Amino acid sequence: MSVLADDTVYLQSDPRLRIWGLPGYLHLPLDGRERFPELRKEVPTLLANGKKKLAIDLRSQRAAPPLPVVDRAALCLLTRAERTRLFPIDPEAAANELMQTVELGFDTFTDTLREPLTRLLTQGAWRLELAEDPSEALFVLDSLLGDL
Repeated sequence: MSVLADDTVYLQSDPRLRIWGLPGYLHLPLDGRERFPELRKEVPTLLANGKKKLAIDLRSQRAAPPLPVVDRAALCLLTRAERTRLFPIDPEAAANELMQTVELGFDTFTDTLREPLTRLLTQGAWRLELAEDPSEALFVLDSLLGDL
């Protein structure tokens, strides 16, 4: 799978909907070293927001080439659960949930975010409940992407 962004994306609505990312690295929580044995030797990086994360260069992991921009996407909200499953959710409820969790600094743009977010949600919205083994998500995400 190609990666657009690991956390923050930028929405453009004019002249058409486009979704921008800053690809190249995945920023994983420090417990990523326990979940992915191949990352045990990774050293945490202090990010500009003060958080320490594992900054994984996707090129070093034989990942698909990153994508800086896409014209089609779907929204998938992630939560932790006992078992991995993917299910559709109400797009308006998903938008409201996202609008309540905009990080400090990005909250400056909340007045302009609703319109491109609404356009993005025409593809639908899903919730991915993720269990302990993150590799289980690959199968359900692959099926979602195939349906889109």
